[in-house]
Amino acid sequence: MEPVIVKPVGGAISVGFSGKQIGNTIARFGADADANFAKFTDKFPGKTVYDMPAVGKDAIVDVDPLTPEELRQLETDALTTEKPSAFLVLKAADCIPLVFYVPGQKVLALAHVGTSGAGLHLPRKVVNMLGYPPEQICCYVGPSISQKSYRFTKEDFKAKKLEASWDSYITEEADGIHLNLFGYVMDELKNAGILEENIEIEKVDTGADSSYFSHHRHKLTGEPDGRNCFGVCLI
Repeated sequence: MEPVIVKPVGGAISVGFSGKQIGNTIARFGADADANFAKFTDKFPGKTVYDMPAVGKDAIVDVDPLTPEELRQLETDALTTEKPSAFLVLKAADCIPLVFYVPGQKVLALAHVGTSGAGLHLPRKVVNMLGYPPEQICCYVGPSISQKSYRFTKEDFKAKKLEASWDSYITEEADGIHLNLFGYVMDELKNAGILEENIEIEKVDTGADSSYFSHHRHKLTGEPDGRNCFGVCLI
């Protein structure tokens, strides 16, 4: 596997993502994080890098009037742009990097969707903010944790205190409680009017693939924690 995977999507955007081969990209998990992040962004030369300060809420920020330094002072879990020069970046382990774009239009959004953001209906809020008919909007789902890997003990799961809207996305199995974050988000997109044929899914399960960092796997096994990197720009 290449240290950074770069691929075009839908003839409209270019996405990139990395895991353990390039290394952790968050400073609190390792002193080499900044150097690793530079290796990632070097794959998108000439772009202005907007590094999302994700906090697990539902604020959406248009980066076009901001400098990257100004963005760092904010708390946001979704970024939008109309500029091909902007490179939207998310450092995450298991949460879903969720991209929105409209073929033929210069519009792009990247959302950080974990259980908190999903419960706050961040995907639907991004769809509404873009202002295009939902059937025109395409989505790309980056590497994230699967239901099979998102496993909890009964005690740990109680601590999550999820609302009733999650009930049909929870299964009790022999090895514990499993949470289907992916299914919840997919249903949210479809209920918002996004067509199933306009959703492209990256087949990487961060919770099961040891070549990617997984915060959840870290908690289960004690392996070193870290963050993968994901980025997207208009073509």
